[in-house]
Amino acid sequence: MMKPAHDFFKNLASECIDNRICVDLYIGVNQTNLSIDLTTVAPIAGMTGGNLYFYQNFDVMKHGEKIYYELFRSLTRPTVSEVEYKARCS
Repeated sequence: MMKPAHDFFKNLASECIDNRICVDLYIGVNQTNLSIDLTTVAPIAGMTGGNLYFYQNFDVMKHGEKIYYELFRSLTRPTVSEVEYKARCS
């Protein structure tokens, strides 16, 4: 439906994949900045296997505990890296 405005974040995601980096995005939009182009920014989280957390009408008092829990969970969850499987048949 919508295309990114430019390929900067796709190129950055490719570079992150080459370096085995996963990116999580935490985006909060409040009354002063009412819009953000998620279509342009989202590929970095999607291509690297990360998550996108979006907070509409962000307020620290309202969303503070939720963002703390999601950030804590993201930093402490078990992860696997450098997994490789080879099958050889003759």
